[in-house]
Amino acid sequence: MKKVFLLGGIIIGLVLLYNCKKEKKTEPKPQTQLNQQTAQAIAPIVAQGFGFLIYTMFEPDTLTISPFGKIGANKTPCVEISGDTTDSDGDGYFKDAKMTYNCTVQYPDDPNSSLVFSGEFIIKDKDDNDSTSGFYIEVNNFEFKFIQGNTPQYTIRSNSRYDIDKIGTDFSGHIYYEYKFITTEEISWSIDLDIDYTPDNPGEPWVAGTFNYAADFEIKYAGVTYALRVIGEDLHFDENKDCEYPDRGKVKVTDGHNYITITYSCNSYTADYNGVPIALAR
Repeated sequence: MKKVFLLGGIIIGLVLLYNCKKEKKTEPKPQTQLNQQTAQAIAPIVAQGFGFLIYTMFEPDTLTISPFGKIGANKTPCVEISGDTTDSDGDGYFKDAKMTYNCTVQYPDDPNSSLVFSGEFIIKDKDDNDSTSGFYIEVNNFEFKFIQGNTPQYTIRSNSRYDIDKIGTDFSGHIYYEYKFITTEEISWSIDLDIDYTPDNPGEPWVAGTFNYAADFEIKYAGVTYALRVIGEDLHFDENKDCEYPDRGKVKVTDGHNYITITYSCNSYTADYNGVPIALAR
């Protein structure tokens, strides 16, 4: 009798397991073809996101990214700074500190519009006695919302980690980065990449320089995940220029045959799909 019950239990268990497997939904495979409609939709988000990736690396202690610096996002009471804020080598990276954002700022020249900031930056200098050393930065749950009247127009969210080390007179490192742009729909992407960075002046590496990278790239749009490749070519940063984006360089997103190419020029960029313009310069 025990054998009968045991056998019955095994059969029931197998039936339940089979049904569970039947009901389990499998994630669709990522789309690998980059068509023109998708390219048109994601190009501005790719351009803005990679611009933001670069500028959060450099001088995060003041967050002088245009237009954030202009609207006072880098000042009290918008940001609270804790930890060891020593910067003995004057390279713009705290020894070991945290910057916490939680504020609302009126948008310049528009009393009906505002930006809401929240999130934190963790900043650690690899050697605070050497201005040419590397650094470590975490950006956790950084978010800003653009609001007109009482209505949010868009929200941007970002998480990232930058781990940069000196190799000779150049630098290399690893970046993990997430970026979301939310309006009535959401476009989001994430990336793990290794970068090479060459400063214009090795004695002041974080004032100006050029970096390059290539990595696998995953972006989600309209409920579809796209598995693509991204290439950064000669992207140049210069803290002496009041730029919203890199002052020169390109980002290419490709499926191996089709390309989005973003070309930066300080406060504007152009985008094309296979050489044909797909977005107005801005």
